[in-house]
Amino acid sequence: MAIAADYPEEMMQVIVPFAAGTGTDSVARQIFADIAQRTGQTAIVDNKPGADGQIGAQSVALAKPDGYTIFVTTQTTQAYNVNVYRSLPYDPVKNFTPVAAVLRSPQLVLVRKDLPATRSANLSRWRRRSRASLLSEAATARAAAAASSSN
Repeated sequence: MAIAADYPEEMMQVIVPFAAGTGTDSVARQIFADIAQRTGQTAIVDNKPGADGQIGAQSVALAKPDGYTIFVTTQTTQAYNVNVYRSLPYDPVKNFTPVAAVLRSPQLVLVRKDLPATRSANLSRWRRRSRASLLSEAATARAAAAASSSN
């Protein structure tokens, strides 16, 4: 497979499925500012937040597959949402091709010091017993997934 030496020849639209100022947005802006400087082509970062990244992901899935719409995302749109939502407006496997991993970031589950849950499995049990809610449905599903994977 030949790689075009003159890519990019036109503006790149970089879709970030989270709000401006988030970690993903900051990383995308740094990377594509450098790419724009090296290539002489404009790279526009377009934040499309909402529905745990589904709005941005869907816009990329529906975009013309010409290499000029680039998706900078996290595991939220590609792994978590599959387990949290009954259906998605995109397919994380069929609609996207991974190009590069650009950052590894630790994910944390934090609780108040006075909460009697000191491990993720304890948090899951405590939540079921107390019928307490966590930050959101998505956060609840993520915490439960983390608790079950740590057993």
